[in-house]
Amino acid sequence: MAHLVTKNGKTFIRDEWGTEDIQSVAECNFEILLTKEQVAEVMEKVVESYDANIGISWDTISAAIKEAV
Repeated sequence: MAHLVTKNGKTFIRDEWGTEDIQSVAECNFEILLTKEQVAEVMEKVVESYDANIGISWDTISAAIKEAV
């Protein structure tokens, strides 16, 4: 997920999670298929509860799915 990105001469770490990641967790861990709206809600919950000390992980996505569904 994380990769190095250089922009305007500066290098930083980018950690990207997509809708397919959310769907994968929902299907593998909860055996459910989320709608586009539910995926968006899960992503919003991940952003709202973001803690830089923890970051975003499969566990934080799972917790957001539990809240949203």
